[in-house]
Amino acid sequence: MIIRRSLYFLIFADIFGRIKSLPRGTKVARSLHELMNREGTSTNNTAKISNKYNLDFSKLLNSIPNDICDQERSLFMKSKSWQDYYHAAICLHRHKYNDFALEMFLSIYELEESANFHFLKVNIGIATLQRGDAYNAINHFLEYLRFMEPTETCTRQGRRANECAVAFNSLGCAYLSIFEYDKAYDALLKAEKISNINQDRYHIYSNLGAYYQGVSNTTAAAISYLSAFQAQLLAKKDKNIENIIAPLVRRAILVQKIPESVEAVFHMKKDFVQRIRAISSLASHGGAALSHHDDKTYALFGDPGNPSSLFFLEEEIYQLPVFQSSLTDWVQGIQTPHFHLHYYGFHDRPIQEMVADMYTKLCPTSLFEISPHLAQYSTPLLAKSQNVPIAHPSPINQNRDKFRIGFISCKFGIDEPHGLLLIDVVRRLPRNIFETVAFSHGVKSPSQEFVDVFSEGFYHVGHDENRMRTYLKAAELDCLVFGETQNEASVYFQGFQRYAPIQIAVMGSPVTSGNPSIDYFLSGDMLEHPFRTWFSGKRSQDEHYTEQVVLFEGQAISFPPSVENHPTVKVRNYIRSTNHYPPDSNIYMCFQSVFKIQPIFDSVLVKILHADEKGHIVLQASTQAKVDMTFQARISNAVRNHVCIHDEYGTDNCLLKVNKTMSRVHFHDRVPSMEVNHVYKHATVVLAPFPFDGSRTASNAIENGIPIVTLPTKYLRGRMTANFLTTLELHTADKDIFAEQCCIATSIPDYVAKAVRLARDVQYRQKVSLAIQQRSHRIWNDHQVAFEWARFLMRALGVNHIPQNQIAKSMSYSPAAWQQQELLDRQHLSQQMRWKLSRELRNIAERLT
Repeated sequence: MIIRRSLYFLIFADIFGRIKSLPRGTKVARSLHELMNREGTSTNNTAKISNKYNLDFSKLLNSIPNDICDQERSLFMKSKSWQDYYHAAICLHRHKYNDFALEMFLSIYELEESANFHFLKVNIGIATLQRGDAYNAINHFLEYLRFMEPTETCTRQGRRANECAVAFNSLGCAYLSIFEYDKAYDALLKAEKISNINQDRYHIYSNLGAYYQGVSNTTAAAISYLSAFQAQLLAKKDKNIENIIAPLVRRAILVQKIPESVEAVFHMKKDFVQRIRAISSLASHGGAALSHHDDKTYALFGDPGNPSSLFFLEEEIYQLPVFQSSLTDWVQGIQTPHFHLHYYGFHDRPIQEMVADMYTKLCPTSLFEISPHLAQYSTPLLAKSQNVPIAHPSPINQNRDKFRIGFISCKFGIDEPHGLLLIDVVRRLPRNIFETVAFSHGVKSPSQEFVDVFSEGFYHVGHDENRMRTYLKAAELDCLVFGETQNEASVYFQGFQRYAPIQIAVMGSPVTSGNPSIDYFLSGDMLEHPFRTWFSGKRSQDEHYTEQVVLFEGQAISFPPSVENHPTVKVRNYIRSTNHYPPDSNIYMCFQSVFKIQPIFDSVLVKILHADEKGHIVLQASTQAKVDMTFQARISNAVRNHVCIHDEYGTDNCLLKVNKTMSRVHFHDRVPSMEVNHVYKHATVVLAPFPFDGSRTASNAIENGIPIVTLPTKYLRGRMTANFLTTLELHTADKDIFAEQCCIATSIPDYVAKAVRLARDVQYRQKVSLAIQQRSHRIWNDHQVAFEWARFLMRALGVNHIPQNQIAKSMSYSPAAWQQQELLDRQHLSQQMRWKLSRELRNIAERLT
């Protein structure tokens, strides 16, 4: 009989990736495999497994430390029994050697067909799911359940109830990973119904929390995470507190994807801060530091369904232990950072620092691990106490004559802006000075063109954190660039490690990381507040970045032009639906993810509909109907507040007015980013939301010559559209058209007025559209962006002996007339003057901070 209880099955919906065969022959690849082959020799069994999947597991086995699963491996070597082989596989899986464990599970299943080994299908499914192959994993889980359910063993009283609970829970995870929310919910409810073991229920409740979070039911998600924490406490009565606090942290960083109102946004921020403070108190002092009268206690432990009461007894809270250094599995435990908080538009630096400090307390010192190749290489960035300068600028590895730049992201997909912003930069960096290598987390697959621009290879590891850490260390990087820091826990926590003496964040996540291990944040003059000098002296607390900000000249970001493709069924359906609008309709399009459209922007949509009776608002639906229903209800409330006087609320007359207005608000299915141009071609005006607008969507509108209206806010995340419009200099195409007059607003009323004029004044709109088309080439593959990258990297790495003109020549870069310093200075001065004159915008920005 197989002993299942040792199985490591802590897996969640949003952390699975696709593992590909790794490129061979490059310098980085060789160094990686050299690292994995430093000791030991491979076994025949391992070699057989390696050949089957075309991955070198023999070297992976040799890289496993001797103290990992030593007892289990020794037992197997003595007994040669498949039971001991199985236990060794479980142990390796628990220690995150997923690939090797999967091969062992498959070997056992091929040789053993007895009923005792049917649960191996679940083992195989879990390991397959961690590889990122959700569809095959689902088949493994369903095959096991099809065998078990008819035997009536999958009930709470059944002989294999707990095994079935694990299978249903894992099936729910697999469905969540492909956004099949209804199927996931059914599987997780079955798991909850039959589970008898608190440890199992902990995983089930955590996954239910992920489900509710995905469908924007924040109350139910909070209850699920608190229930998971409670189950953890009951499961670990042996005082082993390792990772117990993980679901409580998930509850602490939980925020609404679709806030109900502007007031709710401010309350949410306040409660978020209180919960982070409560977790930090637990980390340092335990439950004894929390008073039941304290706001932060209620913010964290309050019953989400009844905020005036606590979810736990006061005595239970008071007896909680000190959780310092107890969160050892931070990626598996946390899953998703506080991603949606940044869309609210606040001054995020204090929050980011507070969250980073919380993890510093909760996690062991291994969170700040330093790559071995940095041991003999010290700079003030690494250790101020050592401060050993480099006598001659050179790569860390003295056997190399080039600097090695690494790029890491979970969003290197074909249609993801994170990768598109980098492709031309990497392609144009001087190859005689830099060599480049990319490391990809997650399920996104880039284009072959993107893979080919990296001179030293592209490494896609799915969500195998151990493998990623191994490769980053073996690459011996001189500089590491994070494409984003907030999207997934895998990349967020990698940022705390020190893999290179220089570590950089770029605007894939357009907010500060708050992370002491990130040295620089790359932005641009036109992307930041026009008066950044305000952020010093008495106003230093207003500085938004914990990193050193680097301001590139020019537009600082650039996309490649879109590739023409044939519209898919979803796009064709959208095009057909536009034929149902009256022929003289004005289409105001805001085709963004719904969570980017904040409550403060609702009034803009409503006022446009009120000002233009022929206006129709087109929004992009989400992938979950429940999220869309929540968002539509919020828009409907905004409409009611605008069209109905207070005494009319709830009357038939008010309902009639609301329904009439809402009939001009349309939600259309999401389309792939690569095909959104087909949709934009049917827009009259594109609306950039605030306080978080977007760069790729703005470039799509410009590419199609569609006027786009924006209201730039104080921070980078709300200034990307205005940056592009400023670069276009529309008045150079038509002396009567200025971006500040047609498209860049200074207040909400000004925004509405500009949008409505563009829609209703056909001749004016055509002139603006023509000017955009004539200048749109400026924003594509802007060579100045790559040149600014090269200049910065050489300064940061200490390469001062190469003149800038020589760098420009090696990159075949010569600034265009519109990129001359004199014109750039004039643009920046113009922004400063407009900011001074815009009292209303300043008031809006201050209310958002």
